[in-house]
Amino acid sequence: MRRYLALPALLVLAACVYYPGISVRDESFFSEQPYIAARTGGYSLNWRYGSLGCAFSPESKVVDGELQFRLLASTSTACIPRREGSMPIAKPEQVRALESKGAFWVEPDGTRLKLTLRYE
Repeated sequence: MRRYLALPALLVLAACVYYPGISVRDESFFSEQPYIAARTGGYSLNWRYGSLGCAFSPESKVVDGELQFRLLASTSTACIPRREGSMPIAKPEQVRALESKGAFWVEPDGTRLKLTLRYE
């Protein structure tokens, strides 16, 4: 009996681990594509929430010298449709990666989309 209970738990865990993420092309999450904002105070990833407006914070990491972002999940605790969202880029290794190789959004299929840099 215990074996049969463990299998569903493992399947749920595997689904969480291998979830491919959310695309920037999904208009329910993004009403316009994310971009990098450059200001005198530093850099940030900016976006505008889509029609669902569920709050989220993208994951960021440096991979092969480039700064990569992806969105793996959102929350339903806050709904802010079409409002702006922002996340500072402040870690020294992230700033170095951004300035040397740029920033990319990783789509669920693994495709990397180069993020534009806007001076504000």
